[in-house]
Amino acid sequence: WAAGAPVGAADHQPPTAPKDLRVTGSAHYSVSLAWDASTDNSGFLTYWIQCSNGYRMSVPMSLTSATFTDGINAGVTYWFRVYAVDGSGNTSKHSNKVTVSLPQDTNPPSVPSLRVTQVGPTHVSLSWSSTHEGPVIYYWVYRSDWGDWAFFRDTPATSGMVNGLSPNT
Repeated sequence: WAAGAPVGAADHQPPTAPKDLRVTGSAHYSVSLAWDASTDNSGFLTYWIQCSNGYRMSVPMSLTSATFTDGINAGVTYWFRVYAVDGSGNTSKHSNKVTVSLPQDTNPPSVPSLRVTQVGPTHVSLSWSSTHEGPVIYYWVYRSDWGDWAFFRDTPATSGMVNGLSPNT
């Protein structure tokens, strides 16, 4: 707002609530949802899908379906609900809540293909690749001189450096 600018009437009317939220499909690491559209006096809104895992996802007004994947894990039950927010920040009531239990993931990832990408006097840099239908998050690299594991937890972790090695070994 600039000094001297005319002040228009503020929009205080929230959009209507999305209706009939339903699960249209699910897999180990995703849930597909659809709902009936909201309306708003401004003609503009954004949908927000809220999940019981604490994640949210925005969906443009032109869509009334989406596939949710953030923080979703196989074998876990989640609830979802949708609400609309207009351009003035007015928030609708929530849709109905739907619950879905995802199937367990019993398929292991492929055996990683490991490469040495750099060797230094006291470290080695490694890269690897593996395939899996869901998020492969954890990798352990066995370090024979310690009889222990180096642990990498990046998403997705495809490289790492093992430090503290003895020179010439």
